[in-house]
Amino acid sequence: MKTTICAATLATLIGATAAQAQDAALTLDAGLSTLGVFVQPVYALNDRVSLRAPIYYGAFSDTFEFDDNSVDGELKALSAALAANFFPMGTGFFLSGGVAFGGYEANGSTDEITANGSTYTGDFGVSLKQKKTVAPQLSMGFRQKNKGGMTASFEIGARFASYEMSISGAEQLSPQGQSDVADEVAKTNRDLDDYDVIPFLGLSVGWAF
Repeated sequence: MKTTICAATLATLIGATAAQAQDAALTLDAGLSTLGVFVQPVYALNDRVSLRAPIYYGAFSDTFEFDDNSVDGELKALSAALAANFFPMGTGFFLSGGVAFGGYEANGSTDEITANGSTYTGDFGVSLKQKKTVAPQLSMGFRQKNKGGMTASFEIGARFASYEMSISGAEQLSPQGQSDVADEVAKTNRDLDDYDVIPFLGLSVGWAF
């Protein structure tokens, strides 16, 4: 439903302003976001609406914690988005809506898992993935509007996506151990369902042609 609303908003903004479109201006941005480092082309339809297509990437390794369990793993962020910026006052302030493809993914391993009060040892793999590869996003920010030359922008927003965790390697355990690990996974996923809003923040600089 959220994806449909964002897509409809995007189409409405484009359709409502196409007849007023002036000569388009192209800007190429590069920046840093909590979604990863990114590049994005920005195409201005007119003074009120622009289209953009950011591509994000990031990765780092760390020790992650969940319910008193420690996992050595890597978090990757790989995504792209299609969005429309609307400048309601004709100044640099904008509202934005769009659709994102991809997101965060974490994979790791541990030799010990505590579940239902019991500790089990073995060779376990732990992964965290986005349930759906497509997610709506909304944001707002400020963009320096130049007809040419250097420009900069700031954006804060959220993607609406939920995640789920899975654990491999539990088949080596006793039936009770497998049941305890399955219960731990189910509990964690119930907790994750309560956090389906992924906030993000981004800064970029660019060049308007």
